[in-house]
Amino acid sequence: MEVPGYTLDVLLGANPAGEVWRARTDAGEVVALKRLTAAADEEVVRRAAQRWQAAATPYAVRLREVEFVDDDPVLVLDFFGGGCLADVLDRRERFGAGEIVTLGVPLAEALAAAHAVGLVHGNVSAANVLLTEGGMALLAD
Repeated sequence: MEVPGYTLDVLLGANPAGEVWRARTDAGEVVALKRLTAAADEEVVRRAAQRWQAAATPYAVRLREVEFVDDDPVLVLDFFGGGCLADVLDRRERFGAGEIVTLGVPLAEALAAAHAVGLVHGNVSAANVLLTEGGMALLAD
């Protein structure tokens, strides 16, 4: 995949619905590029992207822009190097109450912001919760 203005570094994940790459802008900033191969038409994707951008919450991965490559939308997202909650759960048996609150409150805020602009996530899972390097949870996908 080639996206003008970006250099792909590492494939982070792939499934039948698409793929996610760590990439760099021409200015050297690290971002994530998510190509959606099973997406709806361009207008539907653009409307959903505008709604997500309108939600403007610090507890969700920020969508910078949408590009189209071979008719597939490519979401340009902020990159977070802390991994995902699923990886943490693979290493830990359980969390304490304080950790649950620390993870849960930002996710609830992100979902409330999405619902306020008419979006429904539909796939909240540990794999769709990214972590900052400091451990803050962010809703993704």
